[in-house]
Amino acid sequence: MQLERQGDQMEARCAKIENQLSEVGRMREDLAVVKAKLEGYGESIGEMKGTLKEIFNLLRVSKN
Repeated sequence: MQLERQGDQMEARCAKIENQLSEVGRMREDLAVVKAKLEGYGESIGEMKGTLKEIFNLLRVSKN
């Protein structure tokens, strides 16, 4: 009886760990998506900075 109960407890613990591991896997996938989006935003921001520099340079030239 005690061994059966311990076996059931171990099975329950294993099931809980498996669920946690699958949840971690989903979180990693979500983080990969977020990372890709952030990298895309970084590229867009870099392009905007370049465009702004060009605009300011044109404004400086037009003042002179």
